[in-house]
Formats: sequence, C-alpha cells, structure tokens
Amino acid sequence: MIKRILVLVILAAILAACGSMATPTPAMTEAPVHDEHTHGLKIVASTSWVGAFALAAGAEDISIIAPSTIQHPPDYDPKPSDLEAISGADYVLMAGFEGFAARMQEAVSGDSSKLITVMTENSPEMIHKEVTRLGELFGTQDKAAAYLALFDAEYAKLSDEVKAAVGDHKPVVVTQMFVTPFVFFAGLEPAGMYGPMPMTPDELKTLSDAKPTMVFENAHMGGGDPLVEATGATKIDLINFPGDDMDLLSVFRTNAETLKTAFGGMTETHTHSHMHTEYPLTIENCGRSVTFEKAPERVITTWQTPPELLIKLGLGDRIIGTEWNGQFPPPADIAEEFNKLPILSKEAASKEAIFAANPDFIISSGLVWDFDPTAGAPSVDEVEAAGIKVFGFSDNCTASDHIHVEDMYNDILKIGQIFDVQEKAEDLVNDMKARVAAVQEKIAGLTPTKAFFDAGGEGPVGTAGQGLQHDMIVLAGGENVFADHANYYESVSLEEVAARQPEIFVVDTWDDPTYINTRSEWLFTTFSKTPAAKDQRYVEIPGIYIYYASIRFADGIEMMAKAFHPEAFQ
Repeated sequence: MIKRILVLVILAAILAACGSMATPTPAMTEAPVHDEHTHGLKIVASTSWVGAFALAAGAEDISIIAPSTIQHPPDYDPKPSDLEAISGADYVLMAGFEGFAARMQEAVSGDSSKLITVMTENSPEMIHKEVTRLGELFGTQDKAAAYLALFDAEYAKLSDEVKAAVGDHKPVVVTQMFVTPFVFFAGLEPAGMYGPMPMTPDELKTLSDAKPTMVFENAHMGGGDPLVEATGATKIDLINFPGDDMDLLSVFRTNAETLKTAFGGMTETHTHSHMHTEYPLTIENCGRSVTFEKAPERVITTWQTPPELLIKLGLGDRIIGTEWNGQFPPPADIAEEFNKLPILSKEAASKEAIFAANPDFIISSGLVWDFDPTAGAPSVDEVEAAGIKVFGFSDNCTASDHIHVEDMYNDILKIGQIFDVQEKAEDLVNDMKARVAAVQEKIAGLTPTKAFFDAGGEGPVGTAGQGLQHDMIVLAGGENVFADHANYYESVSLEEVAARQPEIFVVDTWDDPTYINTRSEWLFTTFSKTPAAKDQRYVEIPGIYIYYASIRFADGIEMMAKAFHPEAFQ
C-alpha cells in the first residue's frame, strides 16, 4: 500500500512543481496503427529517461532532445535545430515536466495523436505499466514482454545483492522524492521524503527528528544538503537518467553498486561478519550443494586465477598441483610463492594424474571445460564419487553462464568460508570495492567512452554482451556498444561493429605477448571509419584481469578507466 501511495504523492509533486502536464495521451484504440514493426517508426524523446522506456518497449529509431550529460536534462534549453526532428517523427514522447515541454507541444503542429506522455518512474510497477503500454502503441508487444522478463530477472538479482549488503544494519533513510523507488529496491522503508521544492524550516525539523543515518539524494536535482548538515547523515547520490545508451537497467546497476559500496562502508567499522566457519559447511555452487566436513588440505587448481587467490588468502601451502598455470606473469607481491607451486600438468591434467595426486578439493576456473571426459578428464560425478569436493567459478558453470560483479565477489567470499579465512576474503573484497569506488570518484560526471570489447576472430568477431566484462566497462567510465545483447559472449558481424562507432577498442589478450600488436593494427584497418581507429585508441586487457574470481579485478578497472578517461588520472 505504501508504494501505491508514494506513486500518487510523486505524481502530485510533479504536477505541483512543474505546472500542467502535456496533452493527455490518446486512448490506445485511437492511436495510429502501423503495419510495419518498429524499424518503420521514428521516435523523438525529450530525454534519455523517456527514450529508455521507448527502447525497452521495442523502438529502435529514437532521437533524444536533451543531452544526457547535463545534470538535469529537463532543464535543457533546446535550440530550434533540436526540435526539427519532431516534424518527421511518428511519435513524440515526453514526461511532461520538462522545461521545454510546451515547445515540444508546439512542434507537433497541433497533431496531438502523436504526442505521448510517459510516466517516468523507476519502480518495477511503473516500468511494467509504461513499457507494456508503449509496446502496444508501437506494435512491438513481443519485444516489450521480452524486455520486461529480462528486467525482472536483473532487478531481482540486483535488489538481492543490495539487500545482502544492507544485512542486519538497517539504516534510517530519508529520500528525495524521485529516488524513493530505490529505498524499496534496498529492502527498506523511507522514514521521510523531501523535494522537489527546497525544504522549508518546518520540513527540515520534521525530517531531522526522524534521525536519518542515510539520505538518498537525487543526483540530478539535489536538495538534501541542509538535512545532511543538520544530522550528519551519509548522503548517497542516486541517478534516474541513463546515458545515451538509454538503458534503464544501467540505472539500476549503477545505483546498486553505489548502494553496495555505501552499505559496505557501514559494516567496515564493525567486526567481520564471520569469525570462524562452523563445519559441516554447505555451499551452493553452480547449481549444486557441496558440503565440507573440514577445511580442504590438498588442493588442485585449474588455470591461473585460483592459485593466485589462494596465495593471497594465505593458502598457497594447500596447493598440491596446478594445471594450465602460468600464462601470465604473477603479481610481484606473490610471485616468489607462485613460482614454487607444483605443476600437475602444463595443460589439462588427465584423469589418472588427478586421482594419483590424491586431492581432497579441486577449484576450477571453468567447470564446463575442466571436467570433459571426451578430452580425457574425469567428470564432476566421477571426482565427487571419489570423495573429492569441486568448486567452480561462477562464470563458467556452463557454456552459457554470465555473471556480474557481485557474483565474482561472492565466489571469493565462499572460498574464504570453505577454508575458514573469512576475514582475509572480506578484506580482499573490500579493498577491491574501495579501489573501484576511487576510480568512479575520479571519473564522476564524465561522458562515457563508447567501447568495443574485442574477444578475437576476424568475421564474425567475439564480444561481450551483458556480463562481467560489460560491468567492468561501465564501472571504468565506458559504454559497452553491445550492451543491448543479453549473452555473456556474442558473435557479431564486422558491419555491426562498424555501425556502433566505438571510440576505443578493449582488446582481450592471452599468453602471446605479440598478439596485441597485430590485433590493434587489424582493428584499426578493419574499422577504419570508427572514432577508435581514427584516433588510434585501444587498451590491452590481459584475460587474467577480466575473467573468473580474479584478485586483479580492480587493476583491470583501473587500466580501462585510465584509457577511457586519461584526463582524470593526470
């Protein structure tokens, strides 16, 4: 009930603060009918937030009037040329509270049937309502429904991550009215709201009496500073407007990272959450439940990230054998210990070699690849039947898995639990989070750099859709040009890459140190008409930094950010 009341309150506030809304949207039965699908429709949207609803509903040809780079896009003062596209649009979308709303109404030349008011609110209920409505209007119901299914899954996952970060430390939150949905996103209830008008002295006193420990600020409008100054509460800046990619989910991902960092900061002053593991311990991993009666003592690792992680956690002496180890030079602080690790096999170890080593635990970088009987390896079932526990990093449980940042952190924390070194694991994760937050502070307010993640091939080429590499690009101040693709790994045509006009190539490299030289030249030549090629811009990111639960994750973010925004690191 409180959410429904808040929606009505927010709507009333918009009306009061911004004057009358635009001409009401015609009933769906009166709307023009288009036989062609959305590529035949031209949409003009007032802001990237409004455009994001249209994109989610299945529209493709969308023009934005207000730049997404200004703090509050509705305050933009459009030039006559900005409004020219309206005359040729099939539909003109606005929220109604834009300062230039009246000029948009004038530009439709009295044709109110194509002027659509979109209720921009980042609550799941309103997103469902408006995306469904626009899908029906555009004739793209299937695309709208598919997007909403993707949205629901991602929203639930991100919300669960934020709620886990909140844990038992329930802050008292006062929120700017238009970011209220993110209070519920975090599993909390607002203790009060302010805005959009400046606080009066009475409002300030009432909100101060609630004794807030956190203020959820609207980064586009502000207004919460008097309350922060009066109470000493922590201010959390949250966004509503996506970037030029018009990706609604990017707003939730960005705010989820902001909230997790903020809530993590709350708990850093407390003692660690788990001082000791109580055995038997059951861990959920790759769709399996794995029970440990005690901490493992004889460990085999596959590829390079698991042994680096174990050494960092003080567990290097538990490793009795490694395979596929040493494609990259180890970090200097663990190099001496790493170089002394026993090598079971330089490539994939055979079934015989694994059982002869008598391990009690195997940590796998790629569960789907490491236990393939057709390649001479034992299956997971065979290994477990022999009493050997198996843990697979989450991004390769199956060939189609894709994970996000929090999954990678959780893998590290689970290893800490298994070996009863939770404090070291939490310290490692918190250090990485702090370094990522420091990067984001440096690049705050900068326009995202359009990046193409290059995973090899010469037609089609491999790239990253949604997943860990996408998240890294975004956290480093980039815009993944294939963010609209749902899969962790995508094969795309050369024409598709060229059409996305990347400004920089992020080149995934492996164990051949000369590869980057020929690859960068190939990219510049093949995509010669892109900004990235014209400016000769690329950044090499060795695979050890961008896959699995790598202790080098924050290094990878820093490498990307310095390449995307060198001006912020001078």
